[in-house]
Amino acid sequence: MQEGFSKDVIFLDEYIVSQTRETLELTGHEVESIALIPEGRAHYIFRIVDRAGLISIARFEKSGRGVGLDGIRRDFEFNGPISISRERNLIDLVREQANLPALRVYGMYEDTPTPFLIVENLPGIYWSEYIEKNNFSKEAYLNSLKFIGFDMANAHKVKFISFGDIIREDIIQPGNITSFAERIRIITEPKIKRAEQLGTLNSNELAYLKHTLQSELSDLEDVTKTSSLQPILAITDIHPKNFLVDDNGKPSGYFDLEYCQSAPPALDFYFLRWFLLNYFEGISDQAEEALLERYTANGGTYDSKNPTNKKLEYLLSINRLMQAVNEYHGLSDELRKGWSGQFKQILFNSMDEGEINYPKITSVFRSWTKQPLYAT
Repeated sequence: MQEGFSKDVIFLDEYIVSQTRETLELTGHEVESIALIPEGRAHYIFRIVDRAGLISIARFEKSGRGVGLDGIRRDFEFNGPISISRERNLIDLVREQANLPALRVYGMYEDTPTPFLIVENLPGIYWSEYIEKNNFSKEAYLNSLKFIGFDMANAHKVKFISFGDIIREDIIQPGNITSFAERIRIITEPKIKRAEQLGTLNSNELAYLKHTLQSELSDLEDVTKTSSLQPILAITDIHPKNFLVDDNGKPSGYFDLEYCQSAPPALDFYFLRWFLLNYFEGISDQAEEALLERYTANGGTYDSKNPTNKKLEYLLSINRLMQAVNEYHGLSDELRKGWSGQFKQILFNSMDEGEINYPKITSVFRSWTKQPLYAT
């Protein structure tokens, strides 16, 4: 099965479905029907119906996806280890400690050639589908952001003692990092090395990037010496097709949680600016106000106007722009073939101007998300 999961994409669908059915039946599952869900960067995902008519989801690791030089599967964003055992721990943590509607895990299978989880089939539709279903209504959009703000506050009530990758509730790696400036350095260095390897940035661009980051991180270290940054549970990967909502726009299912971090709240808020708060042009201030209304009412402590938080969001966005330049480099598909160059331009404009142009970032993703420029 391991060999099959690395076959050329031309042979992928039929082969992988048949091999997955075989693996599931060998592990005691009676499969009536199985269908590949074409989503998931780190997983092959299947909807399973058993012979009693019960529906569940199988999440198989993608063999070779994101494997580092040390042979360990790592995520693109934080260079943290990925495994189904860590994923299960994070799912349980989000559901039990943050009281959010995360998946229930029915089974974990680590001893098969390709490890996998069996999880519940969550109710609801993708957030992006909810917005489209409501005719891109400004009212529906802002109302849903209030629910999301409430959930973010719940997550941010879960506290840790150091910054890093959450392996399980009591294990944070690398460990003993109490300066978030140092944490940003750690997650930035692999992206700079990757840019050097790929040739996405020339020598002058790399020098400018390194100088800017060094200066900004030194400033951040000075600022954070006089302010307290509490490590909290950051969900991080919240984008329009990465969580489910009900008919009212309230989140009904969080399912991609393998990148959760122990970090300041700014880590979630910069992500929200990338993918949700600038979804439509001209109303980002209203969007932020709507989200913060419920976030603050539910005990959230993030202050978007605080200079330290602004600097954190800026540096985290620079970091992610670097990732995007590398990740989309050399892609030839019609949808993303120009994304690396577009993100590179945004990266250097952001460093020149000292602030992130979030609407420009949204404009790149609009070819994927298909939302109109303005809400109705």
